[in-house]
Amino acid sequence: MDKDYRQACGLTGHRVQVGERTKTAEELAAEEQQRLQKLEAQRLKRLRGASGDDLGEGGSASEEEDGLTGFGGFAARRAKRRRKEAQG
Repeated sequence: MDKDYRQACGLTGHRVQVGERTKTAEELAAEEQQRLQKLEAQRLKRLRGASGDDLGEGGSASEEEDGLTGFGGFAARRAKRRRKEAQG
């Protein structure tokens, strides 16, 4: 057999690298349950009036922009504007 024929047929001797395995339905359900529990805990903290700094994972910039830091809407935008004015 010549080299071109072996390459065309995939007989070059090179092995394919194994990728990430497919997760079972149980594993996917467990991950989804953990994600939902984390989100519910954050929601309850916001409901109780916790600020973004009090959240377990810490309030990220995207949470501040979304108004998810314990107070939302106009109050969040006003507080963000005040922080910017105080910094610069």
